[in-house]
Amino acid sequence: METTLLLAGGALFLVCTLLFLRYAFANTVGWGVAGLLFPPSAILFYAVAWKKLKALALVHLASLVLFILVAMMWVRANPFALDDTGLAWLRNLWAPAFAESPMNVEKEKFVSERELQPYLQGRSHPAGQVLGEPVNFVRATLLNNVLRFKSDENVFARLEVAIPLEGISLKPGENLLEYTPESTDNPPVHITYYPEGQHTPEVKVYSHRFWLELMLSVKDGPLYSGYVKLRLPDRQRSFVAGEFRAYTRDLRFEDDVVDRFFDSNATIEYVAEQWMVNKLGNVLERVTGFRDTFFQTVLEHPTGRTDVIVRLVDGTEHTLKIGLLKGSEGWVVESGPSPELIQALRTLRSKPAGAIARQPLREQVQVVDPSSLDHLIGKTVVISTFDGKQRSGTISEVDQHNVTLMSPVDGGSLGMLVKRREIAEVKLSH
Repeated sequence: METTLLLAGGALFLVCTLLFLRYAFANTVGWGVAGLLFPPSAILFYAVAWKKLKALALVHLASLVLFILVAMMWVRANPFALDDTGLAWLRNLWAPAFAESPMNVEKEKFVSERELQPYLQGRSHPAGQVLGEPVNFVRATLLNNVLRFKSDENVFARLEVAIPLEGISLKPGENLLEYTPESTDNPPVHITYYPEGQHTPEVKVYSHRFWLELMLSVKDGPLYSGYVKLRLPDRQRSFVAGEFRAYTRDLRFEDDVVDRFFDSNATIEYVAEQWMVNKLGNVLERVTGFRDTFFQTVLEHPTGRTDVIVRLVDGTEHTLKIGLLKGSEGWVVESGPSPELIQALRTLRSKPAGAIARQPLREQVQVVDPSSLDHLIGKTVVISTFDGKQRSGTISEVDQHNVTLMSPVDGGSLGMLVKRREIAEVKLSH
């Protein structure tokens, strides 16, 4: 195919050239000899005879461009055909990968270890030079197995360097990760930045050919520590180096105290958890989790909410809705469980929910299979667990793992969560 195109392009260019020489000799012998010995003189000839030979000039130029293009295609398709010929230089120019001498590929230039050392001593945050500008990374987080270094405290920092670690096993204690430009198992490096005056970020991804040395000390608690030495192969010799403290929750600390003004779901959950600890005291065993955490700051009064799942000392679990406001003291709890419910929860220690009174003799009960709880929603039951406790109430919700019972408490209702695997017997009240 390439050969056919080359012959067709060459034939068209030859016909146009012969026509040019015919008109040049017809004009004067001098123009003809000049066109024969010095082909670029055709440009001057066409300029002089433009009105008469405009069409031929355009076709002649187009045939030359076409011939060059098909010649490049043919050389790339047959790179070795020009070996040991006077046209080998064309192959070296148009297909340099097949030249007799190897290509001179410019090597990546990295910042040196000596230049990194000042960033690893006496600094509380990593710093460096990224995309040609110096930067200090004032915040580091390790959320959802992604290590992030941010240039400011905003949720969407102006510049952020992210290193996903989801495929890497981190063990308690010190973890040293080292990768070279030849590594094939390295994590990618993502750089997100907002150009000046723009609201849409740009992202650069380095999937390989960089140096990375990362020390990460994994321990219990919301804070991991370590150091990073990252050297990228771009023209600006970008790098990030220094010690860091990465938070496993999206909290901001000032003098080891949580900043309640920082807007994040983690701040909302932290404030709600502290409020529950203060309110329930020794009745609370622990806060086991949160659901549907949300906050908004676009309205006049920023608000937030979350569902707190707590486990009491008697083994029961409860879901409590908490509302929050952001004011002069930061995020604070606006509304929580009613005083009556708080008092009811405090009395569970002396009168646990499992202490069910003896049933009257005339009350009829029916033992049912625990696997049929899905069909008993809205029914009043007494559930006995393998630890000898009993819980009574109306079944409000059943899923694969848990059963939710609702019991009346001081004009309201109290939800209790019972794990299905702990259920020994179910009695249906009539």
